[in-house]
Amino acid sequence: MKEETKNLYVAIILSVLIIFGVNHFFAPQQKVAAPQKTEQVALPTQIEEQSVQTTPVEEILKQGERVSIETSDLDASILLKGARFDFATLKKYQQTLQPDSENVELLMPAGSETPYFAEFGFLSLDQNQKLPNAETVWQARSTKLTPQEPLILEWDNGEGLEFVRTITIDDHYLMHMTDTVKNKTDKTVNLYPFGRIYRGFDEHYAPSRSVVHEGMSG
Repeated sequence: MKEETKNLYVAIILSVLIIFGVNHFFAPQQKVAAPQKTEQVALPTQIEEQSVQTTPVEEILKQGERVSIETSDLDASILLKGARFDFATLKKYQQTLQPDSENVELLMPAGSETPYFAEFGFLSLDQNQKLPNAETVWQARSTKLTPQEPLILEWDNGEGLEFVRTITIDDHYLMHMTDTVKNKTDKTVNLYPFGRIYRGFDEHYAPSRSVVHEGMSG
């Protein structure tokens, strides 16, 4: 064995011995924390349930003027106050396999246990511009929306702007909406349309676990 190789092996062995020796004889002492006293808090044996004030959907649907939506698959209606899409159930799909199970709910009105609705409107940089909002009661040209009969809603702000909303639906439940604004004033008006979907769960009725997406995504 060459002298250089021999010296290399000796240096490696000495280094390992020094490392183990230092860790064995000069290892830092670990301080053991004194056990902390814990206080036990008595939990109430009964939890008082909070009262939840909701209104049955059947009663809500009787409040305010509505336009029914009639298709082979959908039982729904539109609230003319705010032109809100707030009630829709599927006729051919039930929530469980039981024969007496309720139909699948798509939209539910405000004030119910699980409100879920959609509404559309306009915004303007002019704070004084009178625009339709959640309190606006639209005028309907017909009493129902069907695949053969579109629904036309109208509202006049009394200041030269007339809003016309045309809603159509196919044989199932795909809807299309077109908004038109007639400007009868002598000035240019800039409006910005918007739409929002509101979904609310009360803690008393909300499920313990709600999954929007589970699994891989790319």
